[in-house]
Parts: sequence; C-alpha cells; structure tokens
Amino acid sequence: MNRALLRWPVVASLLTACATAPRPPVDRAASEGARAATYAAWRLRPSNDFFVQRWRRQDGRYGLGALDHVAAAYPEPDAIHAAAMTRSTALSSVAGAGSGLLVFTFGHLLLTPEDARYAPATQYALVGVGGGLIITSIIAGLIWDDPMLDFADAYNAALRRDLGLPLRPARAVD
Repeated sequence: MNRALLRWPVVASLLTACATAPRPPVDRAASEGARAATYAAWRLRPSNDFFVQRWRRQDGRYGLGALDHVAAAYPEPDAIHAAAMTRSTALSSVAGAGSGLLVFTFGHLLLTPEDARYAPATQYALVGVGGGLIITSIIAGLIWDDPMLDFADAYNAALRRDLGLPLRPARAVD
C-alpha cells in the first residue's frame, strides 16, 4: 500500500485541529475601554449568504458546522448550537432519504432493461415516497424554529458577561 495514502488521515486531522476558532482573550483587569474594544472585535455578527447562514468575527467567517469551537466557549451558545445541529441533521436525513429514493428509482428506470423493471405502480410509489420525504423536509424546515437565529445574541451576551461589561451598552445621546 502506498505510504502517502496512509498520511492523509494524519494531515486532515492536523488541518482540522489548526482550523479551530480561538476563544476571545478575556482580561478583566483591563480598562473598560479595552474590554469594550475586545468585545467589538470578537462579537459575533450574522453574515448570511444566499442559502447559507454564516457568522463572522475578527478571526473569520463560520458556517453552522464550523461553529463548534466558537459555541463551546460558553454554555448558552453551545446548547443553541447543539439544538441547531440536531435540527440540521434531522432535516438533512429526511431530505437525503427522499433524494436517494428518487435517484434509485430514476436510475433503475434508465439502466434496467424494460422487461426487468418494476411494475408502474411500484415506480409511482417510490417516486411519491421520495418526493414526499423531500417536501416533508422542506415544510418541517419552515415550521421548525431555527435555534441559530438566537445564537449570535446568546454568544454576544455571554461574551459581555465574561468581559464584565453591562449586557446592554449605554446609548450615546445626540
């Protein structure tokens, strides 16, 4: 066996370890202005693309799957992230099962000789179940509340508490 193939899992795990998000530097002995500057640099802001939710802070942009280490910094955002991952896994699994059923059915229709194909009623049932699973996933995604809508607020509130800043910043008077 080629030794280079054996090295890829090690390289992949090292790259994953290097790609983790660092925890914000918290120095409670710093002045309030310095702590506010740390908050401004490390607070999480939504940065949504067309179909993909992303969040950004000074060290980069993160999608849902890459937020593990950002969320693990504080318990409240970590719980929200875990709930969002459960939602994402459930919806993706149902849609994936429906897509797989449709691909299998259409592949069977295209690649199997006509005399060995399933009966038309079976084909209709497979297409109906596959399409139904995809539609169910879409509807469930619209109905099921997305916990990640509250993620940035929970993370930012925990960061403010950690830095010893008030939860609501004072508004400037014009």
